[in-house]
Amino acid sequence: MGNSKEDQDRQIIPRWCRRAASGLLIVASAALLAANANAYTEIPIVSGQPGWEASLDGITWDSTLAYGSYPNAVTRPDPDTTTGTLMWYWGAGGTPTEPFKYTGTPDGKSGPETAFFRYTFFLPELFGGFGGGPGGGAEAGAWVAADDWMQLTVNGTVVGTYTLDEHKLSGQPDTIFFEFTDLLNTLAQGDLTGNNVITIEAHDGGPIAGERDYEYVFFDALFVAGTDKPTLFAVAEPATLALLGLALAGLGFSRRRKLN
Repeated sequence: MGNSKEDQDRQIIPRWCRRAASGLLIVASAALLAANANAYTEIPIVSGQPGWEASLDGITWDSTLAYGSYPNAVTRPDPDTTTGTLMWYWGAGGTPTEPFKYTGTPDGKSGPETAFFRYTFFLPELFGGFGGGPGGGAEAGAWVAADDWMQLTVNGTVVGTYTLDEHKLSGQPDTIFFEFTDLLNTLAQGDLTGNNVITIEAHDGGPIAGERDYEYVFFDALFVAGTDKPTLFAVAEPATLALLGLALAGLGFSRRRKLN
């Protein structure tokens, strides 16, 4: 017994509805999984962004003196791998005898030889805790680099030091990773405040005064395992950019001739 066109339409419409409903279910499930994956707050802490304080002595701090992006004619962070920028002390404040010594437009070389940086943040829980809770086993740390030397401290404990001459890849700075999961204070661990302080002591010319050139620190925090390593690249020279422009112009002219 054959089905009329009206009967076929009744069958097709429910089938189409079921397919649409299945698609919506998949999308909703993916959104739910994504929401669960981000149920615990990720705290992005990168150099050059708001929240940092700077100091000349590690005692008197000012949030207006952590300058980023600090200029550098040789090195720049890769924007495809990090939102962090180079950072150094700059701005009105200076020394008591020369409060405006570091004002104007920085050239990347004329800042203080020694600078301190501090970042304070609240951490109720680190992605479900450290090993035991939901989403446990999280890691926390940071990729760092400096010109020429820096020491990283978390909550009063020295995590490690970085010396530029020991970490260069093809002549460019190579970031290294410092893990500090166990040093963090969280409410989930029973800490009464959940407050954390990251401190950086940095020197241009190394830990002891020496030959000076460019100065900066770079810091990119990682609060979940698996994030790509941020990289620092050479800044393209103007001549190289000009040659690239000429090459692209030549390709465009050649293509126009073929089309004509």
